Amino acid sequence: MGTTGVFVLSFDCEMLWGCHHIGGLAAFPYLRDCRATYRRLLDVLRRYEIPATFAFVGGIALSPEEFDRRVAEFSPAYRAWTSRARDAAGSLSSVLFDPSLIEAVARDPLQHEIGAHGFTHRCFTDMRASDAERDFAAAAAALRPYSARITSFVFPENRCAHIDVLAKSPFTLYRSSERRWYSGYAGPYARLGHYVDQALAVTPPLATIDRHQRPAVISDSLMLFTHRGVRKFIPGAVRRKKAQRGLDDAIRRGGVFHLWMHPWELGHTPKSFDVLDSILATVAIARAAGQIDVRTMAQAAFG
Repeated sequence: MGTTGVFVLSFDCEMLWGCHHIGGLAAFPYLRDCRATYRRLLDVLRRYEIPATFAFVGGIALSPEEFDRRVAEFSPAYRAWTSRARDAAGSLSSVLFDPSLIEAVARDPLQHEIGAHGFTHRCFTDMRASDAERDFAAAAAALRPYSARITSFVFPENRCAHIDVLAKSPFTLYRSSERRWYSGYAGPYARLGHYVDQALAVTPPLATIDRHQRPAVISDSLMLFTHRGVRKFIPGAVRRKKAQRGLDDAIRRGGVFHLWMHPWELGHTPKSFDVLDSILATVAIARAAGQIDVRTMAQAAFG
């Protein structure tokens, strides 16, 4: 890697699968406009020529009927999770099943990486090993038509579990969470530490890559948060400053700055796109100056 830094951008693509249990469409009405949000996101990435890793929930790639056939193999507890998601969607199945989103990413000239974000976004810490094995296999099978090689896996909610089962799956790389200065705290103290960290634009950690274990692992550096809830009080300038500090650190130390976010959250407010656009513009300038390379998760880990 020499003295050139590396920038990695990954997206957790989950739609209603990822939020049906925390308010659903009532809390996130902009999920209905996911196609427009993805089109705009792909336009922004093309503008700055930034290839990224899009980790999709496998169920998004299927029709409701095909999904029902595949999920029948899972345990009753797992199927109950999917039933709640289906109930939350009601008659609007497109907020759970929309292969056109994956097709748009797969066809993009930037050759983005297609990865997996589980089969239904059920947390792996909440499932037994047999369901985990089925989930890994089902996610890979659902997404395989869109990419010759499905390499990268992003655990739902970043809650990594069943790594031994993952090692036997088609995936050879997963994303983990890098420790923060407040990681040793729990409950409200951890949340307070997180908000302080964001509000003060503390320099995020550089990502680490372990290529010697199976599967390999790449950690994150910074999540680009939504403008909902308490976080809406964090100005865009502070968000950009935090990302800039991470990028500068990667350039200075020849390390990896790994930014990630949820694409559907970009639809909440134009402010989110403004922040992302500004960050990517800065990355493009650094790349043109020979200070940074832009890579997908798989490229960063395996070259």
